[in-house]
Amino acid sequence: GAVQREAVVSFPSHEARISAVRPIQERIWAAGAAAGRSDAWWPGIRDRGVAPALGDEADLVAVDSIGRLLVIEAKPADELKGLVWAPAQVRLYAELFASLVDANERASEVLNRMAAQRSALGMLDHRWKFQDNAKLRVVPVIAVGSGPLRLSPVALDRLALVAAALECNPPFAHRIDPLEVWLLDSKANPIEIW
Repeated sequence: GAVQREAVVSFPSHEARISAVRPIQERIWAAGAAAGRSDAWWPGIRDRGVAPALGDEADLVAVDSIGRLLVIEAKPADELKGLVWAPAQVRLYAELFASLVDANERASEVLNRMAAQRSALGMLDHRWKFQDNAKLRVVPVIAVGSGPLRLSPVALDRLALVAAALECNPPFAHRIDPLEVWLLDSKANPIEIW
C-alpha cells in the first residue's frame, strides 16, 4: 500500500541533515571502494574517482501486508547507470527512515495516520497498517520497470555486485531488512522479487 511519493526525512537545519547523512554516505562509499573492483562501469571508477551522488528523496514509501515500512527507489529498465547504483541510493533512504523511527517513538503512529489519510481519499485500502514502533522493520526496495534492458543480464548482475559490496558494511540501523529487488510488469505489478 503506497503511503507517500517523493518522501524525504526532514531535519531541523542543514547542519543537522549533513551530520546525519554524511556518515551513512561515507559508509556506503567505503563499501564500494573496499570491493576492490576496477571494472570501467564500477561506481567511482566510472566517474574517474568521484563518489557517485546520493540523493535524499525516496520515490515511494509504502506498507506491506505484514506492516513493514518499504522504502522504494523506482528505476526504469533502460537506465543502466542509475540501476547499478540504486542499491546504494535506497540503502541511504532506508537508513534515514530507520533513524527517524528510532528517534521518534510515535513514528509508526504518524505513518499510520498518513496511511489513514490516503485511505480516506480512497487511495489506499484501510487494511494497511504499520507495525508498532518497537517491531517496525524498514525494507529497502528497488522496483525495476518493464523493458528490454531488464532482460539483459548485465544490468541486474551489476546491481547484484554493488548490493553484495554494500553488505560488507552493514547498515547502522538494526531494523533494516535485506534489500529486495522487484521486477515489474507493464502495469507496475511485481512479477518477480529477489
